[in-house]
Amino acid sequence: MDNPEISVVMPVYNSELYLREAVESILNQTFENFEFIILNDGSTDRSESVIREYADTDKRIKAFNSKQNKGLIYQLNKGMELSKGKYIARMDSDDISFPGRLEKQFLFMEENPSVGVCGTWLEIFQNGRRDIHVQPTGHEEIFAGLLFKTRIWHATVMMRGDALPGLAELYRPEFIHVEDYELWVRLGLSGVRFANIPEVLFEYRLHEKSVCGSFSLPQMRNAGKVRRIILNRLELEPGKEELELHNLMASGAAADRAGIERASVWLEKVRKANEAKGLFSGACLYEELIRAWLNLAKNSLSCFPFIFKVFLAQRPGGGINVNLRQKLEFALKLLLQKPWNRKVISIIARKYYRS
Repeated sequence: MDNPEISVVMPVYNSELYLREAVESILNQTFENFEFIILNDGSTDRSESVIREYADTDKRIKAFNSKQNKGLIYQLNKGMELSKGKYIARMDSDDISFPGRLEKQFLFMEENPSVGVCGTWLEIFQNGRRDIHVQPTGHEEIFAGLLFKTRIWHATVMMRGDALPGLAELYRPEFIHVEDYELWVRLGLSGVRFANIPEVLFEYRLHEKSVCGSFSLPQMRNAGKVRRIILNRLELEPGKEELELHNLMASGAAADRAGIERASVWLEKVRKANEAKGLFSGACLYEELIRAWLNLAKNSLSCFPFIFKVFLAQRPGGGINVNLRQKLEFALKLLLQKPWNRKVISIIARKYYRS
């Protein structure tokens, strides 16, 4: 296809087990004007023969084979450079795109020319269990969320080609395993706008070879580097302790009593820095800061009596302010969090219902 509207880029490495499902989910899209760039990264299983089988029967497939394994980032950049479409869509070789995914994203991008990157909601499945994962839909919420973590699922995105700088070096090797997070931060800081379609259009398969399960330590280290970039743009130079707290809140880890107090003060520092710089929407950033503190508190139930006292205060730890709605939502999350239900209810009962 000489003038495709969309280029779908899919690197492949030893994906024989799931590859047919992934390929067919793209070939069966309701939108048909696309090229499908499949890059075999030196697979040692039967991935190459599976790709060749499909390429021989569907001319939309452009197959490229590397004899050596050069890594995901190399193949992503090669795929981006080869793309001819107005839009570039990502696909992973072990996942599934819903039949209407490309069509809905294409129409959204055509109707919203200010948007440079468009993702979707998705369903994560593993061992018979399925969970729907949602993300914020508007640019301001997505951009503010990048202060802690990515708010766009990489494999679901469709990107406007002319909004992307230097396609051959779009993804940076020094941020391996978080290359998408770094890209969103870099694009957001350069003025590119984001959106997520509020509909599940993608199935993400979680297994032992998934990035989030296989490379957790390097992934966390490099994610911390990305967060430092965005904090530096706010003219913040976090110390080791402050950055560790920030990363704890981003990763959903727990903290001790002193850490919870310091986290509140640190987040207020971030809020004031943004107030001075105007990088993020003040309201959207504030929601993210509140969410980060509440999540840290929720995950630190060993300090529960102290947390409950702090979160009932007007300004926890002398820092950010938590309003009544957020307090009630926080209490509800605690009550619903198993296996802590009985412990939480017991503490509340002893504290507030004594005769």
